[in-house]
Amino acid sequence: MGEHERPYPPLRSAAARLHVDGRLDGGPAWSWIIDLTAVLLTLSSLTGMVTLVSFRARRRTGFIVAALGVVSIVALYLIAVPR
Repeated sequence: MGEHERPYPPLRSAAARLHVDGRLDGGPAWSWIIDLTAVLLTLSSLTGMVTLVSFRARRRTGFIVAALGVVSIVALYLIAVPR
């Protein structure tokens, strides 16, 4: 009964300390990695939307799926993130 239970596995705990608490300093390299990832994901999303607009036959279905994705993410945020 004297065993200490960790709330998260070690990797998840380290990620939480990097992102949430700020207790684990990742240094400037970590900031650059996060910024570069954000830029690449934004470019990828924009490229996908431009491609979707260019395909007339798939445009309506694509926008419906994209809207469902946005609604799902917003709902997940509202449910999971404490206020």
